[in-house]
Amino acid sequence: MRSIVDEPPLRVAAALLGVGAATWTLGTLWAGPAGPDNPALGAVFGVFWVGLVPLSLLFGGVWRQLNPIRTAQTLICRVVRIDPTRGRLRLPDRLGHWPAAVGLFGFTWWELVSPARQQPSSVAAWLTGYALVQLAAGLLFGNRWFEKGDAFEVYSDLVGRMSPIGRDVDGVLVLRRPLVGLASVPVAPGLLATVAMLLGATFYDSLSSGAWMRTRLEDASLPMLWSTLALLGTAAAVYALFVAATGVAARLGGVSPAVLTGRLTPSLVPIAAGYVVAHYFTLFVVQVQSLGGAGHSGDGEAAEATAWVPPQLLVSLVQVAAVIVGHVVGSVAAHVHAAGVLPPARLTRAMVPMLVCMVAITFTGLALLWAA
Repeated sequence: MRSIVDEPPLRVAAALLGVGAATWTLGTLWAGPAGPDNPALGAVFGVFWVGLVPLSLLFGGVWRQLNPIRTAQTLICRVVRIDPTRGRLRLPDRLGHWPAAVGLFGFTWWELVSPARQQPSSVAAWLTGYALVQLAAGLLFGNRWFEKGDAFEVYSDLVGRMSPIGRDVDGVLVLRRPLVGLASVPVAPGLLATVAMLLGATFYDSLSSGAWMRTRLEDASLPMLWSTLALLGTAAAVYALFVAATGVAARLGGVSPAVLTGRLTPSLVPIAAGYVVAHYFTLFVVQVQSLGGAGHSGDGEAAEATAWVPPQLLVSLVQVAAVIVGHVVGSVAAHVHAAGVLPPARLTRAMVPMLVCMVAITFTGLALLWAA
């Protein structure tokens, strides 16, 4: 398997697949139907955004191989004879994952808040602008930029850390035990903000779908402003809750809060991934059929009219299973990661605040799912 996956033909095929999918998506957004029935809308917000989770869980950080912007950066560097790994400038370490956090906010804002989210040309303009910014940064800082600054590659890589397929320190493809990949996530500035944005955005989507929140946003004098603040607020709430829990745990364990927070941040990834699956399961199933011809709409409600929709019982089972499995994996990962930092005699007591934090996030997620 190692030799086959690492063979140049397969890498080239993956790169071509990514370029082809991006070309079809942008071409359809620009030149296809002008309304919400444009199939590329569902491809972006339903299939791509949600589908990266199961793909990355199964095969690791797949977007690194598929990323068309990384492919374009490599080709341009070869033409102008620049080392694609180095670029022109050194990427500042203090930048960390903050660009990815900003990129995730931009994408989720466009998906969940922007009134132009059902206008294909507007979505195409955003994606084109994002690609150009990423390409420029990749040429300037080298392809290491994508590992830190491309929201989708960081998203895929974090989820892919839970995959049984990974690479060792020498870059060799290996089969690994569960949680090993999460333990190897490098601590970097902005990592918690990135994960909190991912989880908070999905919470906001559930919250804004509820009748109470929807009514208040519709009645507000500046609905887009309040929606933006609510989106940022849910991410900030996740961030603050986690920092508070790790801070208390650090004091109980007698270690630095910053060290413990950085060490435990990857344990939120399984919870975020589980909630994405739970919340978007129906949308993903419907939009996959839409791409296959069973439906022809980028709008979820319109697509459901012509596609098979999973029965409510199946949806509920998937939602509960995804959230609970994510919680259990995240809690175990937090305990395992903390064991490498906290003194054994203080480990159990120090992890109580983290358990409370995990339970609070899980029950909040379930409540929002059922209220939506």
